[in-house]
Amino acid sequence: MIRKPVFAGSFYPMDKENLEMAIEKCEKSRYSRDIKKMGNEVVGVVSPHAGIVYSGPVAINAYKLLKLYNIKTVVVIGIDHQGFSAKDVAIWAKGGWDTPFGTLYVDENLSFEIIDHSRFIEEGYREHGREHSIEVQLPFIYKMLGRDVKIVPIMISSFEPEVWVDIGKALAKIKKRFAVIASSDLSHYHLKHIAEEMDKRTIRYIENIDIEGVLNCMNAGMCEACGISAIISLMKLSLEKGVKNGRLLCYANSGDTYGGEEVVGYSAISFELR
Repeated sequence: MIRKPVFAGSFYPMDKENLEMAIEKCEKSRYSRDIKKMGNEVVGVVSPHAGIVYSGPVAINAYKLLKLYNIKTVVVIGIDHQGFSAKDVAIWAKGGWDTPFGTLYVDENLSFEIIDHSRFIEEGYREHGREHSIEVQLPFIYKMLGRDVKIVPIMISSFEPEVWVDIGKALAKIKKRFAVIASSDLSHYHLKHIAEEMDKRTIRYIENIDIEGVLNCMNAGMCEACGISAIISLMKLSLEKGVKNGRLLCYANSGDTYGGEEVVGYSAISFELR
């Protein structure tokens, strides 16, 4: 079962040549950092999921780090913006996902092992049909990590933190080496100075791997992250693996990368085991 691209031509170029140039432009952007490893293992990264001209210059930093760790399997955790899924968590367990570069294939053994360890993750395909949060990561995966990288796409629809934490616990039981990509933007459509203050607060909780703190901050309306469910899944996995803190690789917002008064915040954050 192969999922065809839905957002090629809108969130990113649909033809290989223009997409390659767009990613190369991200690599040469003023937001592309000199990334170095800070540990012996990378557990995962947070990567934004807007259109490539908006968030790509930030996202590229997450992939530069994964490349340094020679990652060959990635679990990509996205979130359900549309709200159409009847499943709490849907995993695309078989086949692959097409990109303009070629097809990335699913690690099927890993997919079903994850299902076995979770109370909430179910095999599901239709649920992924109109969602962009996973798809927009795939061109970066293919270009930066290579055509032979295996993927496991997981989409969260549940609003229950219990479910998000369960995903992290399930992933922590896996012995195979992989890294998680938690797909999320930060604050949405605030004036730039307000967005930056809010995002700084959110990033601090994420870096400290403070699940309760970031949830309380979200509930109080002082923090925002549309993919907080994916981020908390990664935070829980990191705690289970013994990671002490996260590391901000890059922060910017759409006002920085593209322009506009009301902006969306983007971060690339790593969780490395030292």
